[in-house]
Amino acid sequence: MEILNLVLLLFFAAALIWLIRILIRQKRNVDIPCRFWNASRVMILLAAALCFLPLLAMDFSWLTIVRSLMMAVVIGLFALINDGMGKTGFMYMGSRIPFEAISEYDVKETGKKTKVIMKVRETDRKGKTSLTQLTLDFRLKDKEEISRRMKEAIGKRYRRMKL
Repeated sequence: MEILNLVLLLFFAAALIWLIRILIRQKRNVDIPCRFWNASRVMILLAAALCFLPLLAMDFSWLTIVRSLMMAVVIGLFALINDGMGKTGFMYMGSRIPFEAISEYDVKETGKKTKVIMKVRETDRKGKTSLTQLTLDFRLKDKEEISRRMKEAIGKRYRRMKL
């Protein structure tokens, strides 16, 4: 059991370094963050709390305690990754999407939020190109700024798109 704990601890330590790198990149590239709290983020934070379940089984070895803490920190940091818009494009799940990769877009006001719908052109390592539709939720007060930036950066690719 100790070897398994050690392997998991090393894995989560590497994941922690990777997530810190993403959070630093996000901090530099996101000016207008997406709406943060939704059901998915609450579920992720609930999963972080469940990391301490082995401690209820009275397994108090120091590796189990450190592994549980590391797992909770990594899952919590993953929940903190925020999508958003920056000067050169968007951040989505820790990846940067430049304005040049967006083939068409729409900005809509739905209820209490602004939705940005876009088709993103992606090229894989083999050179195969695909289109992916992404939808990002922003606060309603950011609609004008988002529309202005999108029009300046890629205005000719505006299309009415369905959600």
